[in-house]
Amino acid sequence: MVDENLKIYLNSRDKKYNFSKLLKFLEESGIPFKSKKLITGGVAIATIQGVLFDLEQLIKQSDKLVFFILLHEVGHSKRLSKIGIDKVVGNLSEENFEVFFSKLIYEELVADRYASFLFNIFNEEKYPWYETQQLDLETRQNGYRPVANLYFGKISNDINKYNQLLNKFIIG
Repeated sequence: MVDENLKIYLNSRDKKYNFSKLLKFLEESGIPFKSKKLITGGVAIATIQGVLFDLEQLIKQSDKLVFFILLHEVGHSKRLSKIGIDKVVGNLSEENFEVFFSKLIYEELVADRYASFLFNIFNEEKYPWYETQQLDLETRQNGYRPVANLYFGKISNDINKYNQLLNKFIIG
């Protein structure tokens, strides 16, 4: 289920990049895409319930980045479904920050690679590595630590705490 406003928006951008093919892919994925105002100023976040996106933030991005972000979040969503809620909550409940951080970086790299791969398939154009998060670089990882701290120590193997934490990133 893809939010109607996202459908309209993606169809309006269908020029250089194949947004109609992306939209069909999103609809066929079975992943819910819901429009929410995100408090962090972020563009989108994948949860076990689906992908939440902030349309106000999304429209400020380039076509190429919008395409990549949505595929990146699909990558996360598919991983969340594959490994299951217990593993997700367990990974987010890791008590050692470095182990927690390494798992978080791994998931971000998987989602970036997934998005890059599909971007190439949909558009017959490689998505430039330098336009990804580049979290395989230690300097970029260090810049990601404050983001990781937003999640660290907050879940404690409790699905209700997971949901409460996610709700803190959503306005309304």
